[in-house]
Amino acid sequence: MSQLTIKQEKFCHAYIETGNASEAYRMVYDCDNMQASTINRKAAELLENGKITARIKQLQDELKALTDLCLEFYDKGRRDEHNTIVELAKKVFDEREAKKRPRSINNIYIISKPYSRFLF
Repeated sequence: MSQLTIKQEKFCHAYIETGNASEAYRMVYDCDNMQASTINRKAAELLENGKITARIKQLQDELKALTDLCLEFYDKGRRDEHNTIVELAKKVFDEREAKKRPRSINNIYIISKPYSRFLF
């Protein structure tokens, strides 16, 4: 399976961030001279691409795993085991992948921030 282009990868991350394909498309592609209907159509076309859909699903699964881990620590109030989140993040986002998905890494901190008093 071939890899996604840089813009397709950025679209996947923007879609995860916004939950809106048209908004994600605007964030990644040059849309200054495009009509809203064109943006909507092109965003929908990207979501119909199986590779993009698979990548979005993968990102959602990774984010859910990290969210579940944060909630588990929150529920149990385990402050001494916060390093597990960092270790998991390192496994999921190795150095090679970290360069490709900075927004996903930021999402870890965004998710864990409300629970930081319990984790750190």
